[in-house]
Amino acid sequence: MATYEQRMNGIHPTQKPESLFNPAKQVKSIGSAALSVLKTLGQQLLAFLSHGSELQIWQTQNRSGEAWWNVYDPITQQTVRLLSEMEVRIWIEQRYRGNADSRS
Repeated sequence: MATYEQRMNGIHPTQKPESLFNPAKQVKSIGSAALSVLKTLGQQLLAFLSHGSELQIWQTQNRSGEAWWNVYDPITQQTVRLLSEMEVRIWIEQRYRGNADSRS
């Protein structure tokens, strides 16, 4: 018959307490968790490096259905909201023209 302590700890009377602790299994699960974290970080770093300076452009609508264009510049960390695609094109041209002028 199981002792009170064994019942409270969830140990079956025929199961040796030593068999509950399996260091090899714990190392494997820690290793796979670490590998998963490293893989995720690597993917995020790759995405950042490959798209780190690209403008991000998306369209949203307000409650009354009006469309807005949002442009995020990761270099300046600036987000602008514009009313038309033409305004977006003008803003991008001015951004690149301004950058070209500062380099010469």
